[in-house]
Amino acid sequence: MKLTTRGLILAVAAVAAIAAASCGGSTPSQAVQTEESIDAFDAELAEVIPDENRRQAIHGAIADLHAVVRVATEQRRTFARRILTLHKDYDAPRADFEAAIQGHLAERAVFRQGLYAFRQRLLDNTTNEEWEGLRGLRNDALESLMRTTAQGPEATATDTEENATEAGEN
Repeated sequence: MKLTTRGLILAVAAVAAIAAASCGGSTPSQAVQTEESIDAFDAELAEVIPDENRRQAIHGAIADLHAVVRVATEQRRTFARRILTLHKDYDAPRADFEAAIQGHLAERAVFRQGLYAFRQRLLDNTTNEEWEGLRGLRNDALESLMRTTAQGPEATATDTEENATEAGEN
């Protein structure tokens, strides 16, 4: 697949968004907020779904979702570091940027498939009434997930030190 100028601009904008999201702040990190939203969803299941077997199936789906989010978060960090390294190397070939972006797009597609699988498992294990009862919690958890992946993980002091070390700034 060949990158267009528009695609390259969008990729650069995505990297800029990652950098902006990595700035420190006093609020909990987006990843922490996402984990809390998923945990709240998990805790409310007992009130909405009386059947223990179906509830356990949903607990399994939530555990899988946690794993999918953690992998996606680490992939986002790796992608951001790779792009930063390439950006600092003025001699980096365009093909390296394109390969990094294409790899990242493939990872994002796998992440989306994980979200779709989670949603399907919820559908398979809830009645229409239960599905509606979980709507608010489901929306909060999934919106938090989407914010996390759209913005990328917030940088920690360790991440910043690693980036500086990789760039030879220490």
